[in-house]
Amino acid sequence: MLSPLIISTLIETTIMEGIFSTCIACIFSMKMYSYIVNEEKLDLIQYNQYLWIPCLVCQPRKMVFKKQRNFIQIFKCIINSTLIILWDFYYITYEIKSNYMEDDLVKFIINYSFRLGILIVVNHYLIFDYLLGLFKEITKAENIIFYEDWWNADGFGQLNRKWNKQVHNFLKINIYQRLSKNGQNTKALIMTYLVTALLHEYSQMFHSKLQDCIIYPLVFSNSS
Repeated sequence: MLSPLIISTLIETTIMEGIFSTCIACIFSMKMYSYIVNEEKLDLIQYNQYLWIPCLVCQPRKMVFKKQRNFIQIFKCIINSTLIILWDFYYITYEIKSNYMEDDLVKFIINYSFRLGILIVVNHYLIFDYLLGLFKEITKAENIIFYEDWWNADGFGQLNRKWNKQVHNFLKINIYQRLSKNGQNTKALIMTYLVTALLHEYSQMFHSKLQDCIIYPLVFSNSS
């Protein structure tokens, strides 16, 4: 997994293509690691399903597949995703950008934090309900859980466990449980937090490059 800047320089492509390729590499690296450490023996069809299913943990014996796809649900996922993406561009352009430029510090903190919270909640459903749900319907996977009731969490630890179940399960099964032996979990905790920090930094780099390449040019062109 190389930096998008390095990839775009080496193979003379755009930064966005570099971002896309490194994100795909990151996801497939986690999936392949999970596949190797679980020592699962899959036939070609099962292996192909595992690569396309929107999950990070290799548990093919626990996966349940539907006999046929729900095309109505697929259509709903596509329509809802499109509407939310269009709303995102409108909201960033006319709600966040204008207040970001004009408000003083106190109003900026209040208004921007509130608007950012709305964006986070709405795009949580965009990603986990509609985009991942679309791949879930396409691959006919039935029993994959992407998140639980994180809004009812009574602590930060519980929030993390409910917010993104796939990443939580990957870190728990493939890192924490493998390194935790005989109750000695200090090393396991350190390595789990280290991998989590690296993944979040990589994700933040992706978001910043995405803003530089798409969101900011769109906002400035619309505002001008």
